[in-house]
Amino acid sequence: MADNINGKSEKTKRLPLSISTECVCDLPFSMIEKHNVDIIYYSISTEYGLFRDRDEISPENIFEHMDNGGQKAESQPPFIDEYVEFFKKILEKYDRVIHISLSSGISNAYQNALIAREKLGRIGGRIDIVDSCSLSSGMGLLVYKACDMRDKGINATKIVRELNVIKNNISTTFIMHDLWYFYLNDRVSLKMVKLFDFFNIHPVIRLKKGKMKLAWLFFGNFSSAAIWYTRFILRNKSRIDLDKIFITHASCSVKMINNIRREVESIGNFKDIIINKASATVSSNCGPNTFGILCIRN
Repeated sequence: MADNINGKSEKTKRLPLSISTECVCDLPFSMIEKHNVDIIYYSISTEYGLFRDRDEISPENIFEHMDNGGQKAESQPPFIDEYVEFFKKILEKYDRVIHISLSSGISNAYQNALIAREKLGRIGGRIDIVDSCSLSSGMGLLVYKACDMRDKGINATKIVRELNVIKNNISTTFIMHDLWYFYLNDRVSLKMVKLFDFFNIHPVIRLKKGKMKLAWLFFGNFSSAAIWYTRFILRNKSRIDLDKIFITHASCSVKMINNIRREVESIGNFKDIIINKASATVSSNCGPNTFGILCIRN
């Protein structure tokens, strides 16, 4: 007897495997569509209500809101019931689901997905949930690898096993112009914000063991600091997977991103350099003029 999802037995033949994730994976829509990735959305809460990322609010909306006296722009992961409905819908079409979630060290998304799987009972056994231990396009790189393995005919069990190895090799870092949005999200004190501004310090945040850590500091003009950060992150190019590298940013200027791209091209012979805008969720936590170099290390 086929699984019963909506009170009816499944008679239509399902597809083998879905790769699903959250909108904070910061993959271009073209890649999401090409690889048939199923997406569940975060939301942004402001004093005016709750808005769905991507569809109802953009990074530019958030920055404009906060620049004009807005009091808050807080990201919120999908609720448990949202995951339940999301998984149920996918399981109507697919035999198996591998869901790749934002790092459990910085969000409740992974835990909410686990609880949703349990609430689904027997059909929940067809869902594998992977803690990416990453965010933004670092998480997106893991999604891409999962899709690539699926398309090569590798089974779900082996894909999950491989993902849990690959995720330890993903380099997720980003350089921030300042700490203002970290202050707005209660991550640092106002005193630290002023100190960094006074000395023209630009922090680099790194994901380590699934948690955000202040890793390095770059000083001076931000454009110059951005170049030095790029060189520093890609300094051991022989140990970097040249297949794909992301430059993911929150409202950086075209000129700056083009400069960073040229620097990346001069450092390594990358097959695919992907420029992508960060989601509203990621942007609301880091602020404008932030970008990251995200890649996989060998």
